[in-house]
Amino acid sequence: MKKARVLTLIIILLICVLGGFLISNSIKRQMAHNQNEKCKVELRGVQSNLELFYTHYKYYPKDLQTLILEGYLTEIGVVDPWGNKFAYTPIMTTLKSGANNYYLGSYGPDGKNDTDDDVDPPINPCRHSFNFDRINKKALEITKIISSKDSSNTIVVPYLEEAIKPGKNLLFCNTFQLAWNEAGNAYLVNNNLKIVQMLNKKMVSKDDLSPDSYVAVFGLFDEIADKLNKSMKDKFGDDAPILKREEFGNSNEVLKIAYAYLYKNLQFEKEFGDIAGGMPFKNKRVLAFGVCGYLQELHGDLGKQVNIFDYKGVDDFIILLKSKSANDDIVLVKTPPKGTLLDMVNDAEWRIKKSKPEDLKHADSLYVPEMNFDIKHDYKELVGNGSNIFKAFQETRFRLNKKGAEVRSIAEIGSEEDGGYERKFVFDKPFLIYLKEKTGKYPYLAIWIDNPELLVEFEHLDKH
Repeated sequence: MKKARVLTLIIILLICVLGGFLISNSIKRQMAHNQNEKCKVELRGVQSNLELFYTHYKYYPKDLQTLILEGYLTEIGVVDPWGNKFAYTPIMTTLKSGANNYYLGSYGPDGKNDTDDDVDPPINPCRHSFNFDRINKKALEITKIISSKDSSNTIVVPYLEEAIKPGKNLLFCNTFQLAWNEAGNAYLVNNNLKIVQMLNKKMVSKDDLSPDSYVAVFGLFDEIADKLNKSMKDKFGDDAPILKREEFGNSNEVLKIAYAYLYKNLQFEKEFGDIAGGMPFKNKRVLAFGVCGYLQELHGDLGKQVNIFDYKGVDDFIILLKSKSANDDIVLVKTPPKGTLLDMVNDAEWRIKKSKPEDLKHADSLYVPEMNFDIKHDYKELVGNGSNIFKAFQETRFRLNKKGAEVRSIAEIGSEEDGGYERKFVFDKPFLIYLKEKTGKYPYLAIWIDNPELLVEFEHLDKH
């Protein structure tokens, strides 16, 4: 009986200790939450006075001390709950009228910048947060992996003569055509299929590319694989993909493959700026880069990286972005859709040839949506039904941001052996982007963007 009482007492003591520990932690979490909320309230007060200052002077102050000196805030109004001064940096986007944006925030309990306990301003945090660049970088590192079979928004085609469809993205990359060209007439396929008829035209070819940007081969796997992998490594370095037999299944049949790989890395001489707060595209807010109010004194030669052709209005113009590669063009076309992807490219090329290029002028703005996707597609219509093709695959990765454009694309076909005023250039509506070599007749990448699936969503900022 005595032992039972002792055991009961011990259990009660343990429950009390554990309960006290849990209550203590709960109190600490609640206190931390309360301080965080208090910080946001105080930041809201600072922001309100910043906006009041802007209303009076049409620019933001150079520092928070200016708000104190002019009576907008007291000394205590610029200090966070942890005793540190709020961090504030004005952003100068014009020289004559001062700052028209700012970053504001608290470094949190640890007093250190760029850590997880930092507190963002409550009003429009994406525009005014010190963490915007860090979060933006994280968002850009997230590549959208898309399987075309799971997407109803993006259509992948191996040829340019595909009609633009309302609300749909249309993606072409020339690697599948290059692989097909290498095989010649080696495939037993239904020649009545539209895809076969289009591919057999061989409109797009090696002539559109410089030799250092691609590899295209056809032959027996066992005879060409080692040589191909060596050639790929020599040409593209350690990041080049390695061709493996297991990618084509475990068939014991004699394996023939057609393979093509394309790599382009078109970096800008000078980085563009981030568009704070992103930009709208259809029903999404997406990340963007460009220039907000071009000024020669502020942006320097950045304006010369942009050529404007045949400007007809805010919804009808052509932009050519220059990169370090003198052989390649990055062309963006904002114009009403018509006909096929090829029609759109040909019309843009004609407009470029008949007009003189302009650089960005004073106060011009350029907003370009960022892209970072990796889309995989199987051309199932080429497989089966009497065809000796058992794999028809293409993967295209494309990245476009303030630093430049990068394209990586693979195609694999496996068969068994048998045969003047302020202007705004804002790509916030459907547009065409294509990349081509200056001497090439056709682009190696062309994309019609009519929905946000291939763009980098601004919502990612809240998730990372």
